[in-house]
Amino acid sequence: MPYSLTSASALGLDLARTPGGAGAAAQLVRGLGVDPGPAVPGTGPGPSDLAEARDRAVALLVADGPATVRLEDPRDPREPSNPSGPSDPAAARPGVTGALDALSTALRRLRSTAAGLALGTVHDLVDLASGLPVDATGRPGGAGVPGLHVRPAREAALGRAVADAVLAELVLARRDPAAPVLARALRAVLDASVLPEVGAPGDALPAGAVRDLVRAVAAAHAARLVRVGRTEPPTGLATGDAAGAWTTAMHDATWAVELTGRTRLAATAQLELVRALAVSGVDAHSAAAGTWNRCSGAVQALVVADLVGEETLCALHADLADDLA
Repeated sequence: MPYSLTSASALGLDLARTPGGAGAAAQLVRGLGVDPGPAVPGTGPGPSDLAEARDRAVALLVADGPATVRLEDPRDPREPSNPSGPSDPAAARPGVTGALDALSTALRRLRSTAAGLALGTVHDLVDLASGLPVDATGRPGGAGVPGLHVRPAREAALGRAVADAVLAELVLARRDPAAPVLARALRAVLDASVLPEVGAPGDALPAGAVRDLVRAVAAAHAARLVRVGRTEPPTGLATGDAAGAWTTAMHDATWAVELTGRTRLAATAQLELVRALAVSGVDAHSAAAGTWNRCSGAVQALVVADLVGEETLCALHADLADDLA
């Protein structure tokens, strides 16, 4: 799905599970913190050099190709293959019991595999970053006429520089000899620009409950965050009444964000949350297993806590700060 600032929670989930995602989130925060129309970024590699670096970086990031899940054999990709025979004890059990055990194992593996699938692609991420900076209503380049998005060259150049820096962070996390060279080339323009560096998680947010919550997450121990994430509500892959309540509440909070023009604030908060979870040590599996949804929902609710009802706040667990205290 294409990323957008409105769906920043989905973007954050992907970044929280991606090597280099916290650094990419920091670069996106830098882009969000700039008013439309800043000075042109400083000089860096020539256009042809940058174009080649971009192509090589994207090729490195998508080298594995699209993810495919075989429903008839949903094997956990982290498990080594065993050509000599089945490694699952359930496969050796006879009758109905063995069949049910095998089905249960297959479903667990399928869920684990699905939890690792990205919602968007690196191309979607680059497209989003290239549209930064944006104005308060979320329109690229601050175009004042609805439906007319005219971006001056300096704004387009800055958006391209932010996108290059995001690519650099993702590439740098790859174990490849070319990664450091590509990252330096891609970051050169943004590093020489007028954009300030991003400090600790939460620094880019205004003082208040959202900033305090992000900082509390960053200060929390990973094991505590994982336990809190497992209490409720469920992960995005769960089913049942609790999952439906969380999804509905998140939709309501996101709609309130959009209607009140707080899209940039909410997006910045979600991206800062990615960085906070990385600082706390939460890994990709734990993020997908409930920790991200618990924290992301709480952040989204606090952004519009003055607008949404008590039922929404309760479903999103906006009292996460109390659980971490």
